[in-house]
Amino acid sequence: VKTAANVGSLSSSARYMHHISEIRQALADSPEEQSLNNELVNTCNDVLQQIEEDVFSTYRFVSETYAERFPELEPLISNRTTYIKVVQRIGNEGDVTSLKLNDLLTAKQIMLISVSISTTSGQPLSPEKLRYVQAGCADILSLEEDRALVLSYLERAMLLIAPNLCALIGSHLTAQLLSVTGGLEGLVKVPACNIQVLGQERRTLLGLSGHSTLAHAGILSRCDIVDLAPPEHKQKMVKTVAAKVALLGRVDYSHFLSAPRSHKNLQSEPGLVNDNEGQRMRKEILEKLAKLQEAPKARTKKALPVPD
Repeated sequence: VKTAANVGSLSSSARYMHHISEIRQALADSPEEQSLNNELVNTCNDVLQQIEEDVFSTYRFVSETYAERFPELEPLISNRTTYIKVVQRIGNEGDVTSLKLNDLLTAKQIMLISVSISTTSGQPLSPEKLRYVQAGCADILSLEEDRALVLSYLERAMLLIAPNLCALIGSHLTAQLLSVTGGLEGLVKVPACNIQVLGQERRTLLGLSGHSTLAHAGILSRCDIVDLAPPEHKQKMVKTVAAKVALLGRVDYSHFLSAPRSHKNLQSEPGLVNDNEGQRMRKEILEKLAKLQEAPKARTKKALPVPD
């Protein structure tokens, strides 16, 4: 039996804990003391990749071990964090009707889980295995909290690192994009067709309708511009935003290289933050969206040609 200690290593890493404490300290600074530390930003991207690798390996350990108890559960829940929380609450229980799951799952999902667990082929886990599963779940949730902490710092730093991207899609989505690609340098190497699907989540139907979920769309599907579009134009807006993100990523990266802003105060030099290109492209996309929703022009009546 694997132990929780040899699945993931971040929770016991002194270097990782030092990085997290640095980020907490940076977030605790007052607005007057806030500064952009390029080294810390690069460290954040590395930490996010380490968290993703550690969460993935621990998740696989938990799901494979818990499959001995309830193999039908994982296909029923597509979200990784929700699956971990449900595993924590169910444990070795054979009846989920007495458990509180409505804050995590929909009524249809709870009904499917109740039916599946009553007919499952799995057997209860031994106390030792159950303890390892619970420890793995706790590790994953702790790492997810650290990920949210790192992303909150990156959101604040994005206003100086990638002002044009922030103007187009917002600082939160910009931080998520850069965390997936490993920073601006990684983003500029990704073509627009691949940017469109970055952060795509696994979907499962299992008798439930998935028609409302966009196909071939990831982080950018949560952009406010896409939310404004009617259903028939959402896919086109995702492609348009992805193309503009690819362009603006190169613009921000060239500005960042030509004018490095290491340890500069966020408030003292506002002139360095230039998001004109991002504002212009956002305006273009919104105008294009408005034009797509216009009613078609009425057909004009033309007179017949003069006969020969």
